[in-house]
Amino acid sequence: MARKKQFIIWLLILAVIGGGSIPCLGWWNSYWNNKFSVVCKQAIEAKEWRLLREYATQWTDWDPNANSGWLYRAEAAKQMEQLEEMAELLGRVTDDYDGAIEALSMQADLLFTELNRPLDAIKTWQRMLQINPRASRPYQRMIFYY
Repeated sequence: MARKKQFIIWLLILAVIGGGSIPCLGWWNSYWNNKFSVVCKQAIEAKEWRLLREYATQWTDWDPNANSGWLYRAEAAKQMEQLEEMAELLGRVTDDYDGAIEALSMQADLLFTELNRPLDAIKTWQRMLQINPRASRPYQRMIFYY
């Protein structure tokens, strides 16, 4: 009986510790997302594109769902005239991101014009319509293409 009581006490201790760690994880993620955002903005202000790419890469390695990190990486690629990389990075934003339509619109325009990959652009426009069927830009561009 004593062992069962001891087991229950340890189980309660672990539950309290585990439950208390969940808010800490949220704070930790918020802290690092904010930290990465600040250093990326500083790199942009200083026009240090290689440094921006390095910070943004660290950010997306740490949190692959950090949409802002993908956009900062795309900006660094743009400034370093790496258009293929820029197009690929813009496509990494998640569909539930508030700026997904704008990022994908930039990707599609880049694919359609400078990179001369209209079929890939069409796939991007179709993705945009899956996110928001009322978005007008993909319809306009596909009508222009066809």
